[in-house]
Amino acid sequence: KEVPEDDKEIFKFKYEARAQLVALQAELLTLDDTSNRTSIVQTARLHLALGLNYIEAEELGEGETNLKIAQKHMHNFRGAAMIEETDAGCEIVTPGGADIDPSQDHVLVDIYNQRGFLWSTRGDDAKAEKFLKASESLYNSTASKTASIEDSYCSTVFFLAQVYSNLKKQVLASQYCMMTLQKQLLTKKEFDKVEWTSNCLHLSGFYLGCENFSMADYCLRSAQHVISTVQGHDSRIEANMHIAVAKYYHQILKVSWNRKEAGSEAPLVDGHQDGVFDLPIPAPIDKLPMTRTFEEAREIFKLSLPKFEKSLEYYNFDDECTAHIDVKADIGALWRTLINYEADIERQVSMHKRR
Repeated sequence: KEVPEDDKEIFKFKYEARAQLVALQAELLTLDDTSNRTSIVQTARLHLALGLNYIEAEELGEGETNLKIAQKHMHNFRGAAMIEETDAGCEIVTPGGADIDPSQDHVLVDIYNQRGFLWSTRGDDAKAEKFLKASESLYNSTASKTASIEDSYCSTVFFLAQVYSNLKKQVLASQYCMMTLQKQLLTKKEFDKVEWTSNCLHLSGFYLGCENFSMADYCLRSAQHVISTVQGHDSRIEANMHIAVAKYYHQILKVSWNRKEAGSEAPLVDGHQDGVFDLPIPAPIDKLPMTRTFEEAREIFKLSLPKFEKSLEYYNFDDECTAHIDVKADIGALWRTLINYEADIERQVSMHKRR
């Protein structure tokens, strides 16, 4: 069903679904033995669904209460918890023993995920991290990686990428972002390829900022491959692709110049890089020498400038004024970087005029 236009009825269908869940809960309570293991899992799943329903209807307190009940039931079923909560906070634990039943661990991973997501929406990303790392620990301890727990863990790494980004732990955020993108490819299920491409471009930008040219280039090629499989994608993602490629080549010029000024001759890439996607594209580059001469710099410049200019077809001044000005500023900066490599003063002046 579509959401009613009247704002007063925005949660109407949530309330209808909630009523059905409550009815199922009442029916479950009428069973002769609600303590058997099947009933315990069913009860936990019902409270998980109710918790999500309340949270989506912006009733966070009631949502958390149901998630806690679901968690308690799954701890009882499993025979052990992966996280302990006290007034001082919560800590991940590593249970042992032969009585642990991991057969429904994907349900507990879902519960930990949702509790982590809830704490993140409340602004407590440190506490959110605890629950999400408990999910990850549970996933890692499970010998049989079923499709259900793989799907649940895909959400775990996605949430962890967001949490680490909020915590300003950018290296960890990028690692989990890459894991998320890889998980989406490996599940072979439908996913938003435009969003995947956009996230991959952001990841490329992060690696570029860390001067990891091998992985920045690899993410660019991965994004180009995935978006090429989408028919009729919008022009914005194409323009963003052009900008990302242009910035990649500009960064090669900037970093090479800085190293040259510092007296370094070290290549920009020297050695194998870990981490690849499940895509039919070449592995990350393992060699990339630094740019030393004006002639070499000019060739890199010719790869960057047309991409910036191509992006202006979408980011035109009339429709996208702010972005248009940003790209123009990038073009000016690109010229300035190239000028650094030119020793002749008159040619420098000429290039400044063109800039």
